[in-house]
Amino acid sequence: MKIDDQNKKPPLYIFLHIPKTGGTTFGRHLIGGLKKGEAIGIYSWPGTLVSIKSLEELDKLINSWPAAAKDRLRVIHGHNIYLGIEKLFPDREIRYLTFFREPLSRAASHYNFYRQKFEAGARAKYYTDIVEGQKGVLSFEEAFLKNKILHNYTFKFLADFIFNTDSAEDPQADYSNEQANQKILAKIKAVLKKFYFIGLTENSEDDFLYFYYWLGVKKFFANQRRSKKFFDLSKISPEFKNLWQSANWLDGELYKWAIKSNEDFKKSHPEFQRVVLLMKIKRFFYLPQRYLTSLRVLLYKISAILKKKSNVYAKLINKFKFILV
Repeated sequence: MKIDDQNKKPPLYIFLHIPKTGGTTFGRHLIGGLKKGEAIGIYSWPGTLVSIKSLEELDKLINSWPAAAKDRLRVIHGHNIYLGIEKLFPDREIRYLTFFREPLSRAASHYNFYRQKFEAGARAKYYTDIVEGQKGVLSFEEAFLKNKILHNYTFKFLADFIFNTDSAEDPQADYSNEQANQKILAKIKAVLKKFYFIGLTENSEDDFLYFYYWLGVKKFFANQRRSKKFFDLSKISPEFKNLWQSANWLDGELYKWAIKSNEDFKKSHPEFQRVVLLMKIKRFFYLPQRYLTSLRVLLYKISAILKKKSNVYAKLINKFKFILV
């Protein structure tokens, strides 16, 4: 029996957040721009909205929700999203999406973020594994050579998502078997082909706004502040860049695939640019209360100056003062 469109539940978007691709900004915009209960973030860090460390924990959590809470959800986002979560919402259309970033830029951001945390006193293992050396803090190049955490990180992260493993942050994880890697790469691409949308960090402004429109986001916020730049990509040597690209060919292959997927989506959705333009116009005219207050103060200051400079203006303001109060 065909479900009446008025009673049909909206699509459930599931955003797989690959670290350092702009997902924190995306998630915060969703939490702030949607109604309570419409967006939920799932991460493994203590103190986050929902701390989850395994597929079993995620299944248990979602199955504990009442039907009304599951129906209210518009988007689930986070690092700890596992393939198969769609089975927990059998009556919803599921739309997976994720964002990719140029691999070297992503890794530099990863290093800068972890080093900033380390410099601030954080000593969790996933920070020290990357930035701590026997003689002090490691440079980006030294961190890359020390262990393989920064090697093909996106590839390993997506493999964890598909196979429910936890190797992306493991300094001992070995992906040196090229034949096995090719099989995993093919599996990752096959899964990603089923995603509704593959975004690019480099195009994030437009790509984010497109989904804000479909999700009904009406409030706009500043982007998440970037980490301090301990390592500047512009200063990388050609020799190290070649070494990097050779070691990270799996991430490079995935990024090229993501660019093609992003382009194909926009070609098959001619409304994309129109929707983005509409959202940019809405964002331009959106003035949160703090900006309105600042504008009002500024206008009063300008008015005070004009009253001193022009008797005509002063008389006009005094005449219509009751309207302006």
